[in-house]
Amino acid sequence: MARKRVAVIDRELCRPDACGYLCQKVCPVDRAGTECITASPLDKKALINEETCIGCQICVIKCPFGAIKVINLPQPLEERPIHSYGRNLFSLYRLPVIRTGAVTALVGENGMGKSTIVNILSGTLKPNLGAQASWADVLEQYRGTEMHTIMEQLAVGGLKTAVKPQQVDLLPKRYGGKVGALFEKLLSGMDEKEKQWAGERWKELGPLGLDGMMEKDIGGLSGGELQAVALAAALVRKADVYFFDEPSSYLDVKQRLAAAAVIRKAAAAGAAVIAVEHDLAVADYMADYVHIFYGSPGAYGVVSQNFTVRGGINTYLDGYIKEENMRFRPEPLTFSRSARLIRLRVVFRMLARSCPSLGARSSVHVVSACMWMGAGRNSTSAKGTFVATKVPFATRGLI
Repeated sequence: MARKRVAVIDRELCRPDACGYLCQKVCPVDRAGTECITASPLDKKALINEETCIGCQICVIKCPFGAIKVINLPQPLEERPIHSYGRNLFSLYRLPVIRTGAVTALVGENGMGKSTIVNILSGTLKPNLGAQASWADVLEQYRGTEMHTIMEQLAVGGLKTAVKPQQVDLLPKRYGGKVGALFEKLLSGMDEKEKQWAGERWKELGPLGLDGMMEKDIGGLSGGELQAVALAAALVRKADVYFFDEPSSYLDVKQRLAAAAVIRKAAAAGAAVIAVEHDLAVADYMADYVHIFYGSPGAYGVVSQNFTVRGGINTYLDGYIKEENMRFRPEPLTFSRSARLIRLRVVFRMLARSCPSLGARSSVHVVSACMWMGAGRNSTSAKGTFVATKVPFATRGLI
Protein backbone atom coordinates (compact mmCIF):
# COMPACT_ATOMS: atom_id res chain seq x y z
CA MET A 1 0.00 0.00 0.00
CA ALA A 2 1.33 3.46 -0.90
CA ARG A 3 2.40 5.62 2.00
CA LYS A 4 0.64 8.91 2.72
CA ARG A 5 3.23 10.07 5.24
CA VAL A 6 6.73 9.40 6.47
CA ALA A 7 7.50 8.95 10.16
CA VAL A 8 11.14 9.24 11.27
CA ILE A 9 12.49 8.63 14.77
CA ASP A 10 16.04 9.63 15.66
CA ARG A 11 17.30 6.51 17.45
CA GLU A 12 19.95 8.46 19.33
CA LEU A 13 17.53 11.07 20.68
CA CYS A 14 14.68 8.68 21.52
CA ARG A 15 14.77 7.84 25.27
CA PRO A 16 11.68 5.84 26.32
CA ASP A 17 13.38 4.96 29.60
CA ALA A 18 13.19 8.64 30.51
CA CYS A 19 9.75 9.53 29.12
CA GLY A 20 7.89 6.23 29.52
CA TYR A 21 6.71 6.18 25.86
CA LEU A 22 4.98 9.55 26.16
CA CYS A 23 4.39 9.56 22.40
CA GLN A 24 2.29 6.39 22.70
CA LYS A 25 0.34 7.75 25.66
CA VAL A 26 -0.72 10.91 23.81
CA CYS A 27 -1.35 9.29 20.40
CA PRO A 28 -5.10 9.57 19.59
CA VAL A 29 -4.94 6.45 17.43
CA ASP A 30 -3.52 4.33 20.26
CA ARG A 31 -5.96 5.85 22.74
CA ALA A 32 -8.80 4.85 20.42
CA GLY A 33 -7.65 1.23 20.54
CA THR A 34 -5.75 0.95 17.23
CA GLU A 35 -2.03 0.18 17.32
CA CYS A 36 0.09 3.03 16.02
CA ILE A 37 3.13 3.54 18.26
CA THR A 38 4.88 0.49 19.67
CA ALA A 39 8.21 -0.49 21.19
CA SER A 40 10.84 -1.93 18.86
CA PRO A 41 11.76 -5.52 19.76
CA LEU A 42 15.37 -4.70 18.82
CA ASP A 43 16.22 -1.61 20.87
CA LYS A 44 12.99 -1.00 22.83
CA LYS A 45 12.67 2.45 21.29
CA ALA A 46 9.50 3.80 19.72
CA LEU A 47 8.23 2.68 16.31
CA ILE A 48 5.43 4.39 14.39
CA ASN A 49 3.09 2.51 12.05
CA GLU A 50 2.86 4.83 9.03
CA GLU A 51 -0.29 3.11 7.78
CA THR A 52 -2.34 3.81 10.90
CA CYS A 53 -0.71 7.18 11.74
CA ILE A 54 -3.08 10.08 10.94
CA GLY A 55 -0.37 12.76 10.89
CA CYS A 56 -1.80 14.74 13.79
CA GLN A 57 1.71 15.84 14.96
CA ILE A 58 0.81 15.40 18.65
CA CYS A 59 3.69 12.99 19.26
CA VAL A 60 6.04 15.39 17.46
CA ILE A 61 5.01 18.25 19.71
CA LYS A 62 4.95 16.27 22.95
CA CYS A 63 8.25 14.38 22.53
CA PRO A 64 10.56 15.96 25.15
CA PHE A 65 13.68 15.09 23.14
CA GLY A 66 12.61 16.27 19.68
CA ALA A 67 13.21 12.78 18.31
CA ILE A 68 10.12 12.46 16.07
CA LYS A 69 9.27 13.77 12.61
CA VAL A 70 6.00 13.01 10.83
CA ILE A 71 5.73 14.47 7.34
CA ASN A 72 2.70 14.16 5.09
CA LEU A 73 3.77 13.17 1.58
CA PRO A 74 2.64 15.17 -1.46
CA GLN A 75 -0.33 13.44 -3.10
CA PRO A 76 1.53 12.59 -6.34
CA LEU A 77 4.10 10.69 -4.25
CA GLU A 78 1.85 7.95 -2.99
CA GLU A 79 4.27 5.48 -4.57
CA ARG A 80 7.00 3.08 -3.50
CA PRO A 81 10.34 4.64 -2.63
CA ILE A 82 13.36 3.55 -4.64
CA HIS A 83 15.22 2.98 -1.38
CA SER A 84 14.59 3.12 2.35
CA TYR A 85 17.12 2.67 5.12
CA GLY A 86 14.55 0.98 7.34
CA ARG A 87 11.37 1.53 9.28
CA ASN A 88 11.07 5.14 10.46
CA LEU A 89 14.30 5.98 8.68
CA PHE A 90 15.15 7.98 5.55
CA SER A 91 13.42 7.12 2.24
CA LEU A 92 14.32 8.19 -1.28
CA TYR A 93 11.81 8.52 -4.12
CA ARG A 94 12.80 8.18 -7.78
CA LEU A 95 16.17 8.27 -9.54
CA PRO A 96 17.69 10.86 -11.87
CA VAL A 97 18.08 10.03 -15.55
CA ILE A 98 21.62 9.20 -16.69
CA ARG A 99 22.36 10.62 -20.15
CA THR A 100 25.44 9.59 -22.13
CA GLY A 101 27.55 12.48 -23.36
CA ALA A 102 25.97 14.98 -20.98
CA VAL A 103 26.49 16.44 -17.50
CA THR A 104 23.50 16.18 -15.16
CA ALA A 105 23.57 18.32 -12.01
CA LEU A 106 21.72 17.38 -8.81
CA VAL A 107 20.72 20.44 -6.80
CA GLY A 108 18.92 20.79 -3.50
CA GLU A 109 19.36 20.97 0.25
CA ASN A 110 21.58 18.62 2.22
CA GLY A 111 19.92 15.53 3.67
CA MET A 112 17.65 14.93 0.64
CA GLY A 113 19.39 11.81 -0.66
CA LYS A 114 21.86 13.09 -3.27
CA SER A 115 24.69 10.99 -1.84
CA THR A 116 22.32 7.99 -1.65
CA ILE A 117 21.69 8.45 -5.37
CA VAL A 118 25.44 8.40 -6.03
CA ASN A 119 25.79 5.19 -3.97
CA ILE A 120 22.92 3.47 -5.81
CA LEU A 121 23.99 4.44 -9.31
CA SER A 122 27.67 3.68 -8.65
CA GLY A 123 26.72 0.14 -7.61
CA THR A 124 27.69 0.39 -3.93
CA LEU A 125 24.09 0.36 -2.66
CA LYS A 126 21.35 -1.95 -3.96
CA PRO A 127 17.93 -0.25 -4.14
CA ASN A 128 15.31 -2.06 -2.03
CA LEU A 129 12.07 -0.31 -3.14
CA GLY A 130 11.34 0.42 0.52
CA ALA A 131 11.30 -3.26 1.48
CA GLN A 132 13.19 -6.47 0.64
CA ALA A 133 13.18 -6.20 -3.13
CA SER A 134 15.18 -8.30 -5.58
CA TRP A 135 16.87 -6.97 -8.72
CA ALA A 136 14.03 -8.56 -10.68
CA ASP A 137 11.58 -6.34 -8.77
CA VAL A 138 13.71 -3.26 -9.43
CA LEU A 139 14.00 -4.04 -13.15
CA GLU A 140 10.25 -4.58 -13.38
CA GLN A 141 9.64 -1.15 -11.85
CA TYR A 142 11.90 0.50 -14.42
CA ARG A 143 10.68 -1.50 -17.42
CA GLY A 144 9.93 0.82 -20.35
CA THR A 145 11.86 3.79 -18.91
CA GLU A 146 15.11 5.49 -19.94
CA MET A 147 16.81 4.02 -16.87
CA HIS A 148 15.98 0.36 -17.54
CA THR A 149 19.23 -0.35 -19.40
CA ILE A 150 21.27 1.32 -16.65
CA MET A 151 19.51 -0.74 -13.98
CA GLU A 152 20.16 -3.92 -15.97
CA GLN A 153 23.87 -3.09 -16.07
CA LEU A 154 23.91 -2.36 -12.34
CA ALA A 155 22.16 -5.66 -11.61
CA VAL A 156 24.94 -7.68 -13.28
CA GLY A 157 27.81 -5.41 -12.29
CA GLY A 158 28.33 -4.34 -15.89
CA LEU A 159 28.32 -0.58 -15.35
CA LYS A 160 31.81 0.85 -14.96
CA THR A 161 31.79 3.88 -12.68
CA ALA A 162 34.25 6.35 -11.17
CA VAL A 163 33.36 8.37 -8.07
CA LYS A 164 34.81 11.59 -6.68
CA PRO A 165 33.69 11.50 -3.01
CA GLN A 166 32.30 14.47 -1.13
CA GLN A 167 34.69 14.52 1.83
CA VAL A 168 38.05 15.12 0.19
CA ASP A 169 39.46 16.20 3.57
CA LEU A 170 39.47 12.49 4.51
CA LEU A 171 41.89 11.67 1.67
CA PRO A 172 45.04 12.03 3.86
CA LYS A 173 43.57 9.50 6.32
CA ARG A 174 43.16 6.89 3.57
CA TYR A 175 46.36 7.49 1.61
CA GLY A 176 49.84 8.51 2.74
CA GLY A 177 52.98 9.54 0.91
CA LYS A 178 53.46 11.67 -2.17
CA VAL A 179 50.73 12.68 -4.61
CA GLY A 180 52.74 11.11 -7.43
CA ALA A 181 52.82 7.78 -5.60
CA LEU A 182 49.02 7.82 -5.36
CA PHE A 183 48.64 8.11 -9.13
CA GLU A 184 51.31 5.45 -9.69
CA LYS A 185 49.23 3.15 -7.49
CA LEU A 186 46.13 3.91 -9.59
CA LEU A 187 48.02 3.14 -12.81
CA SER A 188 49.41 -0.12 -11.42
CA GLY A 189 45.90 -1.55 -11.32
CA MET A 190 45.21 -0.78 -14.99
CA ASP A 191 45.91 -2.77 -18.14
CA GLU A 192 47.90 -1.27 -21.02
CA LYS A 193 44.86 0.14 -22.85
CA GLU A 194 43.58 1.76 -19.66
CA LYS A 195 47.03 3.23 -18.96
CA GLN A 196 47.14 4.70 -22.45
CA TRP A 197 43.66 6.13 -21.98
CA ALA A 198 44.67 7.58 -18.57
CA GLY A 199 47.70 9.22 -20.17
CA GLU A 200 45.51 10.98 -22.72
CA ARG A 201 43.15 12.18 -20.02
CA TRP A 202 46.07 13.42 -17.91
CA LYS A 203 47.00 15.85 -20.69
CA GLU A 204 43.55 17.44 -20.31
CA LEU A 205 43.93 17.96 -16.55
CA GLY A 206 46.52 20.72 -16.79
CA PRO A 207 44.10 23.45 -15.57
CA LEU A 208 43.88 21.66 -12.21
CA GLY A 209 47.56 22.44 -11.51
CA LEU A 210 48.55 18.88 -10.67
CA ASP A 211 52.11 19.05 -12.04
CA GLY A 212 53.18 21.23 -9.14
CA MET A 213 51.74 18.84 -6.55
CA MET A 214 53.33 15.53 -7.51
CA GLU A 215 56.19 15.79 -5.01
CA LYS A 216 54.01 17.07 -2.17
CA ASP A 217 52.83 14.90 0.71
CA ILE A 218 49.10 14.27 0.60
CA GLY A 219 48.85 15.17 4.29
CA GLY A 220 50.22 18.65 3.57
CA LEU A 221 47.81 19.58 0.77
CA SER A 222 45.30 22.38 1.11
CA GLY A 223 41.58 21.75 0.68
CA GLY A 224 41.68 23.03 -2.90
CA GLU A 225 44.66 20.82 -3.74
CA LEU A 226 42.93 17.77 -2.24
CA GLN A 227 39.88 18.52 -4.37
CA ALA A 228 42.05 18.72 -7.51
CA VAL A 229 43.73 15.39 -6.67
CA ALA A 230 40.36 13.72 -6.03
CA LEU A 231 38.94 15.04 -9.31
CA ALA A 232 41.97 13.80 -11.23
CA ALA A 233 41.89 10.39 -9.53
CA ALA A 234 38.34 9.90 -10.84
CA LEU A 235 38.93 11.36 -14.30
CA VAL A 236 42.00 9.26 -15.19
CA ARG A 237 39.90 6.11 -14.79
CA LYS A 238 37.96 4.95 -17.83
CA ALA A 239 34.28 4.71 -16.89
CA ASP A 240 30.79 4.65 -18.35
CA VAL A 241 29.48 7.00 -15.67
CA TYR A 242 31.36 9.56 -13.56
CA PHE A 243 30.00 10.80 -10.24
CA PHE A 244 31.26 14.02 -8.70
CA ASP A 245 29.98 14.79 -5.20
CA GLU A 246 30.40 18.54 -4.62
CA PRO A 247 33.31 19.05 -7.06
CA SER A 248 33.63 22.81 -6.42
CA SER A 249 34.03 22.82 -2.64
CA TYR A 250 37.33 24.29 -1.39
CA LEU A 251 38.00 25.83 -4.81
CA ASP A 252 38.25 29.53 -5.73
CA VAL A 253 36.61 31.05 -8.82
CA LYS A 254 39.41 30.16 -11.24
CA GLN A 255 39.69 26.61 -9.90
CA ARG A 256 35.92 26.10 -10.11
CA LEU A 257 35.92 27.08 -13.74
CA ALA A 258 38.87 24.75 -14.41
CA ALA A 259 37.15 21.86 -12.60
CA ALA A 260 33.92 22.44 -14.56
CA ALA A 261 35.88 22.47 -17.82
CA VAL A 262 37.63 19.13 -17.23
CA ILE A 263 34.38 17.53 -16.04
CA ARG A 264 32.67 18.63 -19.25
CA LYS A 265 35.48 17.03 -21.26
CA ALA A 266 34.60 13.67 -19.69
CA ALA A 267 31.06 14.04 -21.05
CA ALA A 268 32.38 15.22 -24.41
CA ALA A 269 34.40 11.98 -24.61
CA GLY A 270 31.14 10.00 -24.50
CA ALA A 271 30.65 9.27 -20.79
CA ALA A 272 27.65 10.14 -18.63
CA VAL A 273 28.38 12.56 -15.77
CA ILE A 274 26.39 13.11 -12.58
CA ALA A 275 27.46 16.04 -10.38
CA VAL A 276 26.07 16.91 -6.95
CA GLU A 277 26.54 20.67 -6.82
CA HIS A 278 25.43 23.33 -4.32
CA ASP A 279 26.95 26.23 -6.23
CA LEU A 280 24.26 27.15 -8.73
CA ALA A 281 26.63 29.28 -10.79
CA VAL A 282 28.99 26.34 -11.29
CA ALA A 283 26.04 24.02 -12.01
CA ASP A 284 24.80 26.50 -14.61
CA TYR A 285 28.22 26.65 -16.27
CA MET A 286 28.93 22.92 -16.13
CA ALA A 287 25.66 21.06 -16.65
CA ASP A 288 23.36 20.23 -19.54
CA TYR A 289 20.50 18.93 -17.39
CA VAL A 290 19.29 19.40 -13.82
CA HIS A 291 17.30 17.34 -11.33
CA ILE A 292 15.94 19.12 -8.25
CA PHE A 293 15.82 17.36 -4.88
CA TYR A 294 13.09 18.32 -2.43
CA GLY A 295 11.43 16.83 0.63
CA SER A 296 12.32 16.95 4.32
CA PRO A 297 16.03 16.72 5.24
CA GLY A 298 16.81 13.46 7.00
CA ALA A 299 13.26 12.14 6.52
CA TYR A 300 12.60 11.73 2.79
CA GLY A 301 13.87 13.05 -0.52
CA VAL A 302 12.22 13.27 -3.93
CA VAL A 303 13.93 13.53 -7.32
CA SER A 304 12.14 15.87 -9.70
CA GLN A 305 11.71 15.30 -13.40
CA ASN A 306 14.60 16.10 -15.74
CA PHE A 307 15.06 19.79 -16.68
CA THR A 308 17.35 21.62 -19.05
CA VAL A 309 19.91 23.48 -16.96
CA ARG A 310 18.28 26.84 -17.67
CA GLY A 311 14.81 25.70 -16.67
CA GLY A 312 16.04 23.61 -13.74
CA ILE A 313 18.04 26.30 -11.97
CA ASN A 314 15.33 28.92 -12.42
CA THR A 315 12.73 26.43 -11.16
CA TYR A 316 14.90 25.68 -8.12
CA LEU A 317 15.22 29.38 -7.31
CA ASP A 318 11.50 29.91 -7.87
CA GLY A 319 10.72 27.11 -5.38
CA TYR A 320 7.85 25.76 -7.48
CA ILE A 321 7.84 22.87 -9.97
CA LYS A 322 5.07 23.81 -12.36
CA GLU A 323 5.08 20.47 -14.18
CA GLU A 324 4.47 18.55 -10.92
CA ASN A 325 2.37 21.27 -9.25
CA MET A 326 4.76 21.07 -6.33
CA ARG A 327 5.90 24.01 -4.19
CA PHE A 328 8.93 22.90 -2.17
CA ARG A 329 9.87 26.34 -0.79
CA PRO A 330 7.41 28.92 0.61
CA GLU A 331 8.91 31.83 -1.34
CA PRO A 332 11.24 32.26 -4.32
CA LEU A 333 14.85 33.26 -3.77
CA THR A 334 15.32 36.88 -4.86
CA PHE A 335 18.23 39.33 -4.81
CA SER A 336 18.24 43.07 -4.35
CA ARG A 337 19.65 45.12 -7.20
CA SER A 338 22.41 46.62 -5.03
CA ALA A 339 23.47 43.18 -3.77
CA ARG A 340 23.65 41.88 -7.33
CA LEU A 341 25.82 44.77 -8.47
CA ILE A 342 28.18 44.36 -5.53
CA ARG A 343 28.54 40.62 -6.20
CA LEU A 344 29.15 41.25 -9.90
CA ARG A 345 31.91 43.78 -9.17
CA VAL A 346 33.59 41.42 -6.69
CA VAL A 347 33.55 38.51 -9.12
CA PHE A 348 34.80 40.59 -12.04
CA ARG A 349 37.76 41.75 -9.95
CA MET A 350 38.52 38.20 -8.80
CA LEU A 351 38.36 36.92 -12.37
CA ALA A 352 40.54 39.75 -13.66
CA ARG A 353 43.21 38.94 -11.07
CA SER A 354 43.07 35.13 -11.31
CA CYS A 355 42.33 34.66 -15.04
CA PRO A 356 44.05 37.52 -16.91
CA SER A 357 44.84 35.30 -19.88
CA LEU A 358 41.20 34.51 -20.67
CA GLY A 359 40.53 37.91 -22.24
CA ALA A 360 37.42 38.87 -24.16
CA ARG A 361 37.30 36.10 -26.73
CA SER A 362 33.58 35.43 -26.37
CA SER A 363 30.81 35.79 -23.81
CA VAL A 364 28.93 33.64 -21.37
CA HIS A 365 26.36 34.46 -18.72
CA VAL A 366 27.67 35.53 -15.35
CA VAL A 367 25.07 34.39 -12.89
CA SER A 368 24.02 35.78 -9.52
CA ALA A 369 23.17 32.75 -7.37
CA CYS A 370 21.89 32.53 -3.84
CA MET A 371 25.20 31.36 -2.36
CA TRP A 372 27.87 33.37 -4.16
CA MET A 373 28.67 34.79 -7.57
CA GLY A 374 30.50 32.82 -10.23
CA ALA A 375 30.63 32.19 -13.97
CA GLY A 376 27.66 30.51 -15.60
CA ARG A 377 26.51 30.01 -19.15
CA ASN A 378 22.82 29.23 -19.52
CA SER A 379 20.35 30.78 -17.11
CA THR A 380 18.22 33.82 -17.72
CA SER A 381 15.85 35.75 -15.52
CA ALA A 382 12.73 33.91 -14.34
CA LYS A 383 10.20 36.19 -12.62
CA GLY A 384 13.06 38.23 -11.22
CA THR A 385 14.51 35.33 -9.26
CA PHE A 386 17.60 34.55 -11.32
CA VAL A 387 19.70 37.29 -12.85
CA ALA A 388 22.10 36.71 -15.75
CA THR A 389 24.24 39.38 -17.37
CA LYS A 390 26.43 38.90 -20.44
CA VAL A 391 30.02 40.05 -19.98
CA PRO A 392 33.19 39.46 -21.99
CA PHE A 393 34.59 36.11 -20.88
CA ALA A 394 35.90 32.86 -22.32
CA THR A 395 33.61 29.99 -23.16
CA ARG A 396 34.14 26.65 -21.45
CA GLY A 397 36.00 25.29 -24.46
CA LEU A 398 38.66 28.01 -24.18
CA ILE A 399 39.43 27.66 -20.48
